Amino acid sequence: MLIQHVAFEETPSQVAIRGFLEKHPKTQVANATLVFGEKHAQHAIIETRRAFAEKRNISKTEEMEFLLRLMGVRQINKALEAALPNHEAVFISWSENAKESYDDFLAQFGAKHAEAKAHTQDEVLDAIEQTSTFWLNN
Repeated sequence: MLIQHVAFEETPSQVAIRGFLEKHPKTQVANATLVFGEKHAQHAIIETRRAFAEKRNISKTEEMEFLLRLMGVRQINKALEAALPNHEAVFISWSENAKESYDDFLAQFGAKHAEAKAHTQDEVLDAIEQTSTFWLNN
């Protein structure tokens, strides 16, 4: 599992991000303002894996299921729109090839490692709760 905060010199297009993700399974890129730390992302991965194991997933793919859970929404279009990176993003991969995917991402988009914003314990816990119970609120 690899979770890295990155910054772009030039914001990549949605088409370019989607093209990259199609070639890198079990990987997602999300707007940095919507990821409340590593624990939040890890919890969304765990919930995604559990949903598929228990056959209670909403989406057909792990990547989209992860995004829905991370964002705390049930609608794919809302999740895709909200996840679009601006000048910063979080690269998240639970693939066996996570490091190689990350290196490809940095090279393709000219991204650089960046320091993640510090979040309060309450912000992290609220995000994790939303990840776990999003289906109740939508």
